[in-house]
Amino acid sequence: MTGRDRVELAQNEPDECHPSYAGKCVPIASDVDCAGGEGNGPAYVEGPLRVVGPDVYRLDTDGDGIACEPRPRRPG
Repeated sequence: MTGRDRVELAQNEPDECHPSYAGKCVPIASDVDCAGGEGNGPAYVEGPLRVVGPDVYRLDTDGDGIACEPRPRRPG
């Protein structure tokens, strides 16, 4: 993964988790992106996880309430 292992994958369970997300601890940071995606952090979270409030980090790209879903592989 690199990038200092994506800032230690959201700093290895931060003390404070964002209340808009459930199922995984999403850190309160200037920006959070899905691990393995195209975002540039500085923090990352492994999914999937539920969005239970405003999606402030825009992790739910299709608006279905599930963030950081695995993307289907494209044939080819």
